[in-house]
Amino acid sequence: MKAITTLLFFALYFSTLHAQESRKHQVYFASDKHAISESELTKLKSFLRSLEALDVESIQLTGHTDSDADEEYNIELSDRRVKSVQEVIATFDLSTIPVDSKFYGESKPVDENTNPEGKQNNRRVEIVLNLKVPEVFHEPQAKIPVQNCSYDTTLIFPQGTEVTMNICDYFAIKDCFQFIEYNTGESIRNSNLTTMTADGTPLISGGMFEIKMCKEVNVSVYIPRVPNPCDSAADFTLWTSGSAGTWSPIKGTIDRVRRGGREFLKTVVSKTTSINLDALPSKTSPPPKMFVKVPAGFKIRNVKLSTDVPASLILARKVTNRKATFLSICPCSEPLIYLEVENRKGELDTLNYTQLNDYDKREAFGKCKMEEVTKRVLFLKIRKKSMYRKYLIRKSDFLNET
Repeated sequence: MKAITTLLFFALYFSTLHAQESRKHQVYFASDKHAISESELTKLKSFLRSLEALDVESIQLTGHTDSDADEEYNIELSDRRVKSVQEVIATFDLSTIPVDSKFYGESKPVDENTNPEGKQNNRRVEIVLNLKVPEVFHEPQAKIPVQNCSYDTTLIFPQGTEVTMNICDYFAIKDCFQFIEYNTGESIRNSNLTTMTADGTPLISGGMFEIKMCKEVNVSVYIPRVPNPCDSAADFTLWTSGSAGTWSPIKGTIDRVRRGGREFLKTVVSKTTSINLDALPSKTSPPPKMFVKVPAGFKIRNVKLSTDVPASLILARKVTNRKATFLSICPCSEPLIYLEVENRKGELDTLNYTQLNDYDKREAFGKCKMEEVTKRVLFLKIRKKSMYRKYLIRKSDFLNET
């Protein structure tokens, strides 16, 4: 049985390999005639011209008649009809092609011989031209190597974030993978993402990122850990972006790990998301208040505070025409201010993230550290407060004012 199956396979294979294409045409004749009529001759020549550009391998001609007259006469008539067609073929560029001619008389009708229409269909010469089909050699398909998924790959981004995933997962998402890091004050300012909760509480950011991928895979994100001497008790947790660029807490884990001699905050994500590794200010170091005040005749239209250490962007908790109140964080670098005001002429003047320290600064009631500070006015004890800092913006600080 196995041998028969093998033989059938090879027979089918070679019959397919050497299969031919063919073109067919019928030439019809009048009763008891072998001459080709003008209309049939026109059709025949048109058919033969259509084959001149093809590679014809062989030609088969078979002649037929209706059942009128006797059998011997009809065989002879079908022979004459075949020769008439062959003479036309010889006038084309097919004269060197071998021709196989047969004539069957009335023995192979295609229709009834009991009516004129049927007889007309039987008075014919069938032409079959076999075309050469180029053999196609199919190379055996090479085996596709199986991807080795036993190791990970790591992508390192400009601000120091490292992203690690399985190598096969990487190839599955590499064409639709996007990762943006916001680990510096400048990158946070450019993104316009704040570092505060929806209720206005400032957050100490350990770094944030946006990740996009079209398929869910496990991705480990390592953000360089920058020690925060301003609030060493900060406990980082995971937050995700909410409305107006603020952040809300989510479940998840953050691990402190060392890679290549450096310390990182590590978390794992598996889908498109925005993540911030944040810490609320510790209870022993409450958010200090900062005030920014503009001169009379000016109205505040937009105001933000930002620091580089720790990286932050904070919106004002309260804004009146001339005064903005912030709940800030204890910065280790001088705050920068973005301030848009409308002057007396109705024009907008802007301070584009310039150091607040350049302006008139006044301090009172304590420090941004954890030392206990007691203030007294005469005999009254003033309760402990975090830094209370006020910045006064002068008219001359705006470029459009003289």
